[in-house]
Amino acid sequence: MDPVSSFFVTRWATTATDRAARRFSEAIRGTEVQRALVTAVKNAIPKAAARLHPDDDSLAGHVADCLWERDSHALPLVDGTALIDLADAVAPWVDEVYTPVGETPDAGPEPSLLARLLREEIIAAVRAEATAGDRVLHALWSDYQNESILRRVARPRATEPGRLDWGRLPLPGTFVGRREQLETLADMRSESGLGLIVSVGGFGGIGKTALASWFAASVRCSYPDGCVFVDFQSYPSPDQAVSSYAALGMLLEHLFGLEAATVARMDLAARGAEWQRRVAGKRMIFVWDNVSSIDQVEPLLVRDPDCLTLITSRERFHCAGSRTLDLDVLDHDAAVAMFVAVAGPRLAADEAAVSRVVTACGHMPVLIGLKAADIACGTGSLDRIEVQLNNLPSAHTKAGLYARIDSSYAALTAEQQAAYRLLGKHPGRYLTVGTTTIVLSRLIGRSVTVAEAVALLDGLVAHRLAEPMVTDPPASIAEQLAYTAHDILLDHAAGLPAATGEPEILSTVCDYYADRLAHYDFVGDLAWFRTERSALVAALTSPAARPHATLNLAQLMLTNDNIGLAIDILRELLDGFVATGDSRGEVNTLQTLGQAVLVTGDHEGARDLFTKAGHLAEEHGFRDCAAHAYLGLAQVKALNDSPVGIADMFERALDIFVDLDDVTNATNALAGMAQVAMLQQDFDAARSIFVEIEDTSEVRAYGMGVALGVLGQAHVAYLDGDNDEAIRLYQRGEEASESVGYRFGVGMARECLGEIAAETGDVEGAIAHFRGALTVYVEIGSPSQHEVREALRNLGVPAEPPD
Repeated sequence: MDPVSSFFVTRWATTATDRAARRFSEAIRGTEVQRALVTAVKNAIPKAAARLHPDDDSLAGHVADCLWERDSHALPLVDGTALIDLADAVAPWVDEVYTPVGETPDAGPEPSLLARLLREEIIAAVRAEATAGDRVLHALWSDYQNESILRRVARPRATEPGRLDWGRLPLPGTFVGRREQLETLADMRSESGLGLIVSVGGFGGIGKTALASWFAASVRCSYPDGCVFVDFQSYPSPDQAVSSYAALGMLLEHLFGLEAATVARMDLAARGAEWQRRVAGKRMIFVWDNVSSIDQVEPLLVRDPDCLTLITSRERFHCAGSRTLDLDVLDHDAAVAMFVAVAGPRLAADEAAVSRVVTACGHMPVLIGLKAADIACGTGSLDRIEVQLNNLPSAHTKAGLYARIDSSYAALTAEQQAAYRLLGKHPGRYLTVGTTTIVLSRLIGRSVTVAEAVALLDGLVAHRLAEPMVTDPPASIAEQLAYTAHDILLDHAAGLPAATGEPEILSTVCDYYADRLAHYDFVGDLAWFRTERSALVAALTSPAARPHATLNLAQLMLTNDNIGLAIDILRELLDGFVATGDSRGEVNTLQTLGQAVLVTGDHEGARDLFTKAGHLAEEHGFRDCAAHAYLGLAQVKALNDSPVGIADMFERALDIFVDLDDVTNATNALAGMAQVAMLQQDFDAARSIFVEIEDTSEVRAYGMGVALGVLGQAHVAYLDGDNDEAIRLYQRGEEASESVGYRFGVGMARECLGEIAAETGDVEGAIAHFRGALTVYVEIGSPSQHEVREALRNLGVPAEPPD
């Protein structure tokens, strides 16, 4: 997000919070709301005190009595504090209990813990009243949910200069036991110096990822050059696993900044060699998670003595130079400790019952967490869970494992169950809030708001049936917040039967994606596409299902630099259109494939594809498709410095687009003609064409065309040596682009202004313009950012956008 947008998002969030706080202060003046708040806070006090001292009822009662000494009107929330700012009000209240009069407040662990427990219990009490009680506090609870979402998406992402970090280590909220395994890893690392490759094995749900992530985080400081985490997603669907070819492409592009077209031209060997060259000599951690085959990671393995590699897998495979660490279930004491940590010591006070439950869970971390969470969420008790687990098959069989998950699923509300089924049947690795609101609305037959979707998914997190996921790029609006789950849970959810009358979930998801792509807004939907990209690929890359939606997806991937994958999809799609006799689909796919291979530098291949598309379009009378083929052929000729016939092709395309009243593509054809004139250094002709583009677009109210026309005139002035006129026109072009949301045009104008400033010795101005361009290019993911970064480095300044 650029600085201006970031400012307004933060400003809007702050204003919304202030407005809600005023509403809160006004609302509690009503006696009904005030009584409800007093009741909620006072109900929370003994619960928090009991959690603080679970083994000493007398001491817990004393703490509660001290807290009750405060006048009701001075209690947090009742005093006008907004629920979102509860922590600020609870801290001084706790200080009064622990600090003698006239002394400095104690910042020790017990007051801090009590403050946190009070906040949790007060929020739970307000939620209970607002959702399941008399609902007097419903409006205030709704405000709190909205404010919480705003703060989650507005939180800045922490970065450390100089590090090459990719992915986020999925650190568990509760990690107990495994001391022996952690010590074994530490010993292996000591014996090997810093260089070490370890394969952590064991069956699903046993805690491999948790152990690898925890150990990696504990030694992170010893590897100052970065930490890379990649989930290869081999489970529960091996056919959707990430290949080494795809993983290398992703890392070379996004971690090291190689251009997408460059990466697309590399085969597996070239990608592997470039990866090894880039990481050579660095001290880094690599965590390759959910790997099913050595082929997935072999080209990525760094055997440098200063690197640590951790591989998690359910399979046993040979990896040259690696060590092996096999995990078993938790030992009994660790299993009990985990259960108590999740459920809370007060609710898990019956040690014998806890011991029986963890034994019935097979000491498996994934099951222990589920059952303890049932108790913590109030949807289960030790006695009830014991009864549920009686007479079930062994937890180490799939039937027994899923039978135990079934009972946790049954404890959910009907809408939480629908959200859980959606999480499992959704084709992507994660589910966003935006998709949840649309699809869940269709599943349950009523409109679901963003706040409701967040609450439902957070409810699954509380039950340990889901977990929040940080996407890349991170969420900037609530709809982009993402959730996933352990692959065992995803597989369980995917196999659940639909509710009575419920539409088929996968079909509903694909329908939504297809409709969104058909009405895609290239400006407003870019962030949506970047967030949903992996799910779109998973949902729509079966050409037989929705081939035209798949074609729309491939075209978008091409414009967003996913070139290699776009080519693979297009080739498969082309075979499908040929097999079904869909000539228009075949022509459109040939043209898009031509654009894709042209970007990779295969000019001959592109020419063949455009020629074939043109002949087929003429044969079937697809005039619009024929015109696009002419444009493609003209591009190939221009790139090969073959001026003969270029203008004719652009003119033929222009005539067709004018006849079809296609303003957008007519503008593109005119721009092509102007570019030919510039190549021939006929600047007067080029200038006249760009003026025509601007004037015609102004009449037709086509804002993008106006911006293109002005920017084109600026380019001509610059090439013709008139810097003053070029500066004036680039500034106009930037304004025109900004007014229609043409972000690339904004970046291009700033970049060109930077080039002029650099050439004329205005270093300060050049830096300002280049940084402005870089901000835009990074925001939209444009490969032009690499050129701007190089320009900044040449000026001796950091090649990063401003904060």
